[in-house]
Amino acid sequence: MPVREAIAVPRQMAVIEVTFRFYGQLNDFLPRRFRQRRFTHVIPGPASLKDAIEAVGVPHPEADVVLVNGKGEDFAYRLADGDDVAVYPMFRSIDVAGLPRVGVDPPQPVRFVLDAHLRKLASLLRLCGFDAMLVADDADVANVSAHDGWVALTRDVGVLKRSVVQYGYGRKFALAGVCTLSKEQVRSPALSGTEVAMHRRDSVGGNASTGER
Repeated sequence: MPVREAIAVPRQMAVIEVTFRFYGQLNDFLPRRFRQRRFTHVIPGPASLKDAIEAVGVPHPEADVVLVNGKGEDFAYRLADGDDVAVYPMFRSIDVAGLPRVGVDPPQPVRFVLDAHLRKLASLLRLCGFDAMLVADDADVANVSAHDGWVALTRDVGVLKRSVVQYGYGRKFALAGVCTLSKEQVRSPALSGTEVAMHRRDSVGGNASTGER
């Protein structure tokens, strides 16, 4: 049985009951009681798929494929009562050809805009030959990403939930996202070595971005 949770809504508003299941690293954005399991939310309806996913806690740029009742849908899909939603992160080794994606590949060559708290990651990216811009204001991270097509890397999940942001990763998964996006663009010993170290840290409970605590 999935966990069931309702949120308070005004009596005059219609409500719908939707079941969610998030996969992979997307679970880390969820409250512990919802991780690695199906859960049911009672939410105001009608609601867009994007709004419902972000209301649970997952920023939309982190999702790559969303299935509703077993069928691929985009973020504009309007949820109905009884819908069953499965949300997947970007696949690194699984062929998803034929499945509609909500994730959008950034323009090539990939460029990154980072908030000022990710200086170490910015230095690593530059070492690997990427353009990496550090900005002090969260709004600038979103604006540069939206207007110039740069990938936003930030520790502020709220920035990634802004509708103008199409490409981005939160602090915890920033390096994993970089490694995924750069796989075909660059074969860098510095980057691949850091990726291995990241997975080792993650397996023992360390931070999955730059080793910062």
